[in-house]
Amino acid sequence: MKRGVITILLLLFTIYRSGYSYINIYPYKVYLDIQKSKSEESIVFYNKTTSPLRYKLSIKDKNLKDVISLYPQIVTLNPGDEKEVKLKVENSWKNLEKREHQAEILVEQLKMPLRDEKGIFIKSSGVEIYPKVKVPLKLYLGETPVKLKGVKNKITNISDREINIEIFNNNKKSKKKDELNFIKSINLKNLEELDLEKELEIKNIKSIEIYEKESAEKIEIL
Repeated sequence: MKRGVITILLLLFTIYRSGYSYINIYPYKVYLDIQKSKSEESIVFYNKTTSPLRYKLSIKDKNLKDVISLYPQIVTLNPGDEKEVKLKVENSWKNLEKREHQAEILVEQLKMPLRDEKGIFIKSSGVEIYPKVKVPLKLYLGETPVKLKGVKNKITNISDREINIEIFNNNKKSKKKDELNFIKSINLKNLEELDLEKELEIKNIKSIEIYEKESAEKIEIL
């Protein structure tokens, strides 16, 4: 086999190996809500490989870059490590329009510097492609309470924003959320309608209780 062909095959192997790697991170989306005192959140990274990894984080929205701080912005993890990146809403949020803001946190894997046996930095051979992920970020600055309108077996989100709700069966007639039977967690956009009978086989709207997932507060159906 010719030397040039061998070089190409090695190059393709390097790209294939790097291109199909992934980033272990949790949660997969971040929600911040000033009204509900959710002005801080964390993202946790895991290194389940046998090599050290390094990541860089940045917020891909010019209006939110100075509003939400990330610390640290660069994370290095040794094999088996678990590290936390903290997100915090700064006081500059008061300059923003009171509504729901949507953006993304860009997570990029960086190239780790290589050292030889003497600890001297060396150049790596080949071309490597490092993975990137985008974590959805939502920041709510409004004062509109969560509202659901119920008609027959259908509920509609009239909260003027997207909400994440948890539906429980209240057949136990318990006043405590933890003692109810959990049915499903659902995201509802503004004015989006949910057919309880069709989607969840719930025939009686009075047999359920609904809570907002982020605040764990019960939502009254109007």
